[in-house]
Amino acid sequence: MVGIAKTIEQEVTVGERGRLVEAVPHLEEVAARWTGLLEGIDKCWCSNGLGRFYQSSGQWVEAERCCERSLEISKAELGDRHPDTA
Repeated sequence: MVGIAKTIEQEVTVGERGRLVEAVPHLEEVAARWTGLLEGIDKCWCSNGLGRFYQSSGQWVEAERCCERSLEISKAELGDRHPDTA
């Protein structure tokens, strides 16, 4: 799932949303339950990808939830001053 999340661009097209819609429940599951098994910055990828997906769909509450989760993970794993946290 991290590999799929890494393919989600900042600007998600309609075609990409169609490709990703089946992966979203799985990405949610990894982000919610399995993040602790991942290493370093990989812990952020599912939440980042979901945030991008939801933002492209106009689902702002879901996008914000995912981006905030990603930020919390990044702060915990990398610290406040790391470029990826910024």
